[in-house]
Amino acid sequence: RGAIGFKNRVFYASGTRVFSGTIPLDQPNERTVLTGLTSVTIVGVAVEHPMKVGPDRNLYVAHGNKIGKITAINTTVGNIANFFTYENDIVLRDLESDGRYLVVLGDHNTRMAKESSYPHRCFVDFLNLQSAQSIQRWDFDDRQGSALERGEEEIIVTGADAIYDCTVSQRLRTILPMTGETVLAAGQTTAFNVSTSVGA
Repeated sequence: RGAIGFKNRVFYASGTRVFSGTIPLDQPNERTVLTGLTSVTIVGVAVEHPMKVGPDRNLYVAHGNKIGKITAINTTVGNIANFFTYENDIVLRDLESDGRYLVVLGDHNTRMAKESSYPHRCFVDFLNLQSAQSIQRWDFDDRQGSALERGEEEIIVTGADAIYDCTVSQRLRTILPMTGETVLAAGQTTAFNVSTSVGA
């Protein structure tokens, strides 16, 4: 999160900038490609900058409540830090592509999930990149959104309280609660590595 391979280069966020470089990374080949990222901390934790190649084959980076767009790989010219902006109290957690839309996971939890004992308003948003408009937004309650993963036809949504799935035409449904008998094995963080334990 905060680094990705794109057009035979490595892109990574540091502070308020996104850099690109050839492989292996070395400073003479490093280029600044985006400036103006949000880098404020959330309860002492730096804002993450998840990145995703969108269905239009451009690179997108989430930062705070904004999404930046990168089309040029060696310069800042043409790249936009504020391609899409949400409300000020939103924290964007992850980006994914369903092949047609850029899918965005965000919430109103400005604290870490482990410190929050009550649910916050979370959402999954499907963005049309040509019009820069939201096509469908599904709201749900969870302590924090964590990650998105593209399944066969659906988007898998991992929250602090449950794992969900959805599509642009199907609202979120819970597929695995993270409470009761359900446990995650140590070190496993994706929806596909979930196991259940009877009598745990």
